[in-house]
Amino acid sequence: MGKTCTDLFAGIDCTVIGNADEEVGGIAYRSDRVQPGDAFFCIVGLTADGHSFAQDAIDRGAKVLVVERKVYLADATDVTEVVVADTRKAMAAASANFYDHPSKDFALVGITGTNGKTTTTYLVEHIAHVAGKRTGVIGTVGVRIGGEQEKTAHTTPESPDLQKLLARMRDERCGVVAMEVSSHALDLERVGVRVSRRTGDVEVALWGRPGPFPRAQVARVLADALHPTSVVRVMQKGPSRARRIAGVECLSGAGSWSEKVGSEQMRVSAPSFFQVNTAGAERLVDLVLDALRPGSDEEAMDLYCGAGTFTLPLARRAGFVSAVESYGPAVRDLRRNLERAGLDNVDPIGGDAGREFPDTDADVIVVDPPRAGLAADVVARLSEQPARAIAYVSCDPATLARDLARFEEAGSFVPTRVTPVDLFPQTYHVETVTLLERRLAGSSAPCASRTR
Repeated sequence: MGKTCTDLFAGIDCTVIGNADEEVGGIAYRSDRVQPGDAFFCIVGLTADGHSFAQDAIDRGAKVLVVERKVYLADATDVTEVVVADTRKAMAAASANFYDHPSKDFALVGITGTNGKTTTTYLVEHIAHVAGKRTGVIGTVGVRIGGEQEKTAHTTPESPDLQKLLARMRDERCGVVAMEVSSHALDLERVGVRVSRRTGDVEVALWGRPGPFPRAQVARVLADALHPTSVVRVMQKGPSRARRIAGVECLSGAGSWSEKVGSEQMRVSAPSFFQVNTAGAERLVDLVLDALRPGSDEEAMDLYCGAGTFTLPLARRAGFVSAVESYGPAVRDLRRNLERAGLDNVDPIGGDAGREFPDTDADVIVVDPPRAGLAADVVARLSEQPARAIAYVSCDPATLARDLARFEEAGSFVPTRVTPVDLFPQTYHVETVTLLERRLAGSSAPCASRTR
């Protein structure tokens, strides 16, 4: 199998100096592995510059040099040079061209993250196997093709090695391939992919640091591979434990994605939080509404409301809703979702729940805080409310237990129902919906609530 320079660099912005019809027999990025007829990519690394090894590659038989700057070599008049802006990125695209884009012939699942990548590849492999699909896996513990194990040196191989592996998996008729992807290989801190089976939307969010970024090329590659309805870049600044959003760029498409939760269709932008398990989110909404049973004559409060998962259904049942959210992008999404739904009985409030606690008396309250739970001052403010019931949606049983003890100490509300929801099966994560009802004066029993 070989490619001419024209075919090998199709779709890549480059300048060919020499014979564009030169036949390329393989791709190399280490001069000591060059075979006669190969194209040698002069990769600029952290400790070495591949341009310094160009002569060695030519001596070993390389016919094409891919460079970021012109190199001058002795006795190399028959060598074709291809000048590109970034040899590593060009090598990735050329490798896909060389092996005829093998990933187009199967479902490729890329898995990135700090923990759990290997476990997730096993889960994907097992699901595909049960579905009758032949599988391939590329990861930390090696490579598996149809269940046969091989060793590999890196979590994410260099692009020529990766495309060669994918081509083998294609030739061996794999229907699903799961691949662990390191953040170093992506040059990104996180990649988020949201797919809605209900609306058909697919959004790819690329999280990283501000700086130079091949926007057009990334948008084009993702469009060819996934046909997404939105591709965005989310830029972050600050240390890892105190990141803040520095900006969001729409690289292609709508710049947001839509999902249907129950009867509500919502549009959410990449930085905003939204439950990844839509059916589970619907269960949470049903539990909250069943617990509170808000009436049209009642006023509701929704703290940590996000883009409006609970706010919208509350607004359709209650007379008025005060909705508080501290995260700017989520507040914008909430306002957009309220406008789209035609709901004008909601006051969206941007800010911290403690500092921007609504100056109103609510009949029913929803709180859906992050993993850290409720601040002590928020518990105190809630305990002063005349509300008949509070629905507390928690993603951390430990902070839930702490906050329930604080409510108990305040003496105004008592928990009467606790319902766990297995939002992430086969993990230790669980969401919990707790109903707290107003305590009878001088008693540990709750007041009578609305008929259930």
